[in-house]
Parts: sequence; C-alpha cells; structure tokens
Amino acid sequence: MKTLIKKLFAIVGILSLSTGWLLMPGTLFSSGTYDCDTNALVYCGASTRSMLATKLENGTGRQYQSAAELQDLFGYYRILPKDIRSSANIKEGYVTKTNTVTVGGKVVANGYNVYSLGREYIAPSTRVSRFTYPIYQRHPSVSFKSTQLPAWVYMNPDGTFAYAVIKSCGNIVPGKLYTAPTSKYKLNIWKYEDMNLNKVKDANENYVPDWYFDVTGPNGKTSRVKTSANGGITITRLVPGKYTITELSRPGWRSITGLTQTVTIKDKDVTVKFGNVEMQKLTIWKYNDENKDGERQENEPFMSNWEFDVNGPLGYSYRAKTTDNGGITITRLNPGTYTITERQQNGWNNTTPITQKVTIARDGKVVYFGNAKIVEVQDEKARLVVAKFYDKDADGTKDSDERMLEGWTFRVTGPDGYENTLVTDENGIASLSDLKPGEYTVTEVLRDGWENTTGLTVTETLDADETQDYIFGNRELDEPEEPEEPEEPEYPTGKGSLPKSGPVEAAAAAGTFGLSGSALAWIRSKKRLLDAFKK
Repeated sequence: MKTLIKKLFAIVGILSLSTGWLLMPGTLFSSGTYDCDTNALVYCGASTRSMLATKLENGTGRQYQSAAELQDLFGYYRILPKDIRSSANIKEGYVTKTNTVTVGGKVVANGYNVYSLGREYIAPSTRVSRFTYPIYQRHPSVSFKSTQLPAWVYMNPDGTFAYAVIKSCGNIVPGKLYTAPTSKYKLNIWKYEDMNLNKVKDANENYVPDWYFDVTGPNGKTSRVKTSANGGITITRLVPGKYTITELSRPGWRSITGLTQTVTIKDKDVTVKFGNVEMQKLTIWKYNDENKDGERQENEPFMSNWEFDVNGPLGYSYRAKTTDNGGITITRLNPGTYTITERQQNGWNNTTPITQKVTIARDGKVVYFGNAKIVEVQDEKARLVVAKFYDKDADGTKDSDERMLEGWTFRVTGPDGYENTLVTDENGIASLSDLKPGEYTVTEVLRDGWENTTGLTVTETLDADETQDYIFGNRELDEPEEPEEPEEPEYPTGKGSLPKSGPVEAAAAAGTFGLSGSALAWIRSKKRLLDAFKK
C-alpha cells in the first residue's frame, strides 16, 4: 500500500512539472485550484488578498519563501502587503494564455511584453539576474495550460496596467508602475475679505485665517488644507499638471471670486486668491417721538407697520415693514452705503429726516426714525407754518420756477420755555398747531454747501386763533443741474412774497401749500391764511 501511495505522488509530481501547477485539495478558484508546487512564487497561492498579504508578511515555510525573501521579491516590483490588503486600485481580472491581462472583460495589457514569473525553468524562459535564488520569466503562452487564470490586477492612478498577481500561485505578471514627475513647485492659496466687492485684494482689506480648501491634483487625489494665521497656505513639492482648488463655504460669508479655481503648474510656482465678504445686517427702529426732539427717549414707544425703502450697492432694493416690536432687521447684506427712506403716514410728522444714509462695513448698523402725531387745531389756539423754497436767483422771493425743499430742519422756541423741532415734508412745508399765543422764534438749521437768502431766524408774535407763516429761502453754493420742473399749479394773480396774515380763498391756499386735511379744514372754518406765493 505504501508503495502504491508513493507511486501516486510521483505521478502527481510529474503532472506538476509538466503543467506548471499542481492539483491539490483546497478551495477552488474559478479556473483551477491552489498551485502547491515548486514553481509557485507563493506556495499554494491565496484565495483572498488578505491571505496573500499575510503570506508576504510571514513567509510560507518553503524554500526561498521566507518573509524576507518574499518581501524582497515582491518589493522589487513595488508590490507591498499594505497595497495588496487595502488598495482601491486593485481589481479582479484574468491573465490569459494569449498574453493579455483583462479587467471586466477589457484588455489592459497585451502583446509580447506580457510575462509571468515562476521559480522553475520552462523552455523558453529567461533567468531574472536580480535575484540570487532562481526566478524565471516567460510568456503565459509558454507556461499556461489553462485558457486563463484569475488574478488581482493593480491599475496605476492614470489608468495604465501596473502588475497582476495570479491567485492560485502568487506568480507575478509585471507591468509598468506609474512614476510621478519630479516634485518641485509650490501652490500658494490666499483668502481675503473683499469689502468693496471688486474681486481684487486691496491694501485695506484683511486676509482671513482658518479657511479650508480642497486641492485636487493631476493624479486625482484630493487633500484638504487650511489657511494659517496670516490668511495663506503654501503647498510644496508639487508636480507639473492641473490643480483644482475649491473653498469650503462658511456660514455668514459670500464668495465674490467664485468657489473653485483651476490652475496649471508648468515651470513655476502658482498663486491663487479667493475673495469673500462677511454678510452684514441693518436694523431699523420706528418710534413715537412724543416730545418731538428728534431723539428717542426711553419712555417713547416703538411703532409697528411702518414701511421703509432700502437701496444699496449692486442694485440692492428692498421694502421692509416694522414688526410688532417696532423694528425690522435685514440680514445678508453686502458692505457698502445704504439709503433708507421712510414711507410717511397720514396724521404724522417726521421729527428725524425722512431719508437717512448709512455705510455698513462691519458689525452692521442701527438707525432710528422718529415721528410725532399731528394734533388737530383747536379754537383759541395759534398755529405756525414754515415754508422752505429753493431761491435759485437769491432774491429772497419765491418765484414760479423755484421749487420747495423737503427734509430741512428748523428749531422753534416760544413762551414758557417752549421748544420743538420741525422738518419740511415733500411739499417743503412743516407746521405746528395748538400753540399758546405768544412770541415764537423759528431758526433754520443751515446745511453745509448752502446759503440762506431770507435770514436764518424769524421771530413773530402769534395771537389766538391765528396762523403765522415763516418763509425761508436757500440756494446751494455749487448749484446742481436743475431737475425738470413739474407743471405749476394755478396761483393767485399778483406778485410778491406772502404777507404775514390775511384771509384768502381756501382752495387757492391749499393748492399752494399742499397742506394736510386738518389744516385745510381749519382754513375753511376760520377763513384765514397767508396769501399764496405769487407769481
């Protein structure tokens, strides 16, 4: 019996030498079994990548297959256990008898340059002189009996064939590993705060630290970097090729130069700059200016449902309305200058300018608009009206082609320490009603670039049940181009400035001043008002 067994093993040994691989019990591959013969680079091959990596790390216990010898052999072809175990570039494939390597049915290597390695000479083979132990290379068409054998195929990052390892025996089919070009160039990335939105880093604009970028190189790999305390980052030892730099968005900021830039490094360092702006906010408060001093006091309440038009840089336009708490906050604004205009409501006089301009750079802005309730005229009370006109010819008289001026401020003082502030409306008129009879002084708050043509201060005595008019003319020193004049309303005939008092036709007076409904009612009931501006 022992003699018979020895003869059987002898026969198997002959088959091993003639075919280049041995049929042995074990896990079957898709084409063949383990090759547990003296031609296998790795005794009995491996059914998994992890098993193959373990054999390379520990050896197989066979001649010329210690851990050092296997790592020397596989390392020469840059086949490392860590890559065998985990690389995403390793694919399932086949080495064929027709001298090709395929992956997913696609040929990735073919022709006369496709060789497989083994430990035994099979004519015609060539000894690989690099190794002190016997290693031979030959075409699969010489050594293969099967049509194809399963293999792990490693593909270079650029998609070319690097090597294959036959599963059943661990035999190597060398290719050409990718070698990166010489690394010697730098990529500089800068992040700055583009305050004026011009996509250029200006001298007064700050760099921004701790900003993340993803950089993808010509090999398809992506690295994440972060700007340092000075707002920049330099990546060194880069090879020539195309690089894509993508900034990671940050809440509260908006990109001005674009989230992604692509550059090509050829023969010198490259610098890219990314501009962003931190979004700002504007808060508007509307309050009841009960003492009419143009400043909000702690006890003066805020008012809801007042509308404002807000216009800003890059064509920004928005209409906002105060909420129940009397305020409105507008967010995600670009830095720049904004114009806020109050939309007036009947029965109220503004005590702060109807239009305010603010420049937002950082930390946002808060603006206040004050209005005071118009009190209806009562019997036995005096009233004063302030009229403001543009005295184009500086003659102190309102001519038909001279327009009224909106938004001019006047200080009013009277008996018993009375003080108040008036601002002319869109018709150039401001008024005070329900006044105690006595002497009142109205003083114009002169603006820079303007000159007064009628005097800055007028003092008049108001009698009970009387309306007194205060007329002020001004001319701009650097006179701008006059806007197109609207169609003039009909005025009473005659010429000259308004008299201080005297009855006039109510309809004519109302058409001249554009007074409120309450003022018109008063005029009709009392039959008194200064004469209209005369042509």
